Amino acid sequence: MKVQAVASNDVLFGSGINISSIVFAEFIMELEEKTGLDIDIDDLDSSIRTAGDLYDRLNVL
Repeated sequence: MKVQAVASNDVLFGSGINISSIVFAEFIMELEEKTGLDIDIDDLDSSIRTAGDLYDRLNVL
């Protein structure tokens, strides 16, 4: 995934940034390493459509 910047309303999958589920999982693992967060990827369901949705969900975990 190579993008210059991501806005909170950018759609992550499909017609948006178009990241694959594998890339998404790798991103979450890297995010865990860099932040020390413990993120259960199973808590990240299909309701997460945008970068803002992901941010909001991570703030609750």
